[in-house]
Amino acid sequence: MWPGFKIHRGICPTIHFGRTVAFRSISAQERQAGPVAQRIERPPPKGKVAGSSPAGVASPEVEAKMTRDADVQTFLDEATLALRRVTGPGAGVAAEVVRRWAQVGTPNLGGERLPVCDWVAPALAACPTALAGSFAALQGRLTWGRRKSADPANAAFWNGHANAMILGPGGLEDRSDIWVGVSLLAPNTLYPDHNHPPAEVYLPLSPGEWWNAGMDWTDPGLGGFIYNPPGILHAMRAGDKPLLALWFLPI
Repeated sequence: MWPGFKIHRGICPTIHFGRTVAFRSISAQERQAGPVAQRIERPPPKGKVAGSSPAGVASPEVEAKMTRDADVQTFLDEATLALRRVTGPGAGVAAEVVRRWAQVGTPNLGGERLPVCDWVAPALAACPTALAGSFAALQGRLTWGRRKSADPANAAFWNGHANAMILGPGGLEDRSDIWVGVSLLAPNTLYPDHNHPPAEVYLPLSPGEWWNAGMDWTDPGLGGFIYNPPGILHAMRAGDKPLLALWFLPI
């Protein structure tokens, strides 16, 4: 209590600093209720809307976006382990995509298939690894399509290949910072020469061969990898079995 300041019984002061002190009488009901509890109303913190989630707690909408699909997370965990085997210049590409997918993208739906996708199961049967198993849990949910430059006149390629995005535009996580996807080739199908600015790393899930302008046709084997430098012309082909391979590109 301030010196010389007295409160008379039955009177509750309302103090406005810098202004004249005003008083109001306490009602009988308030006296029966006991001491008067004062509630101090404070404006919400700067940049926060009143009624929103507490500081440090994500709103339901944000939390849903931040929660990654369990099958996608399992696949990325297995891919992280597999990418640790990448050496040389490709190791930097592998590390960068892993770093970027730590941030969850926007969930997306898929599920379109092409007839050639019937070769996915036989391809996976040739690679009984944890990575292949985690991909198998996703493959039926992906949106499979042909390469945009594919020519129907090249019937072998038109009918014998499919690509699908896992993380990236149209993928199970729609995002623009990385492309993680898969390519499928039916037996004895050639994926024609092509190039693109970003470097990429392939992880094969079945036997197949790769070529680029700095390397002859090579089968890296299951557990191996292929690195394509930025902008290099490259291709791949399947032998008497389907080729199934994952690709990883930081954009």
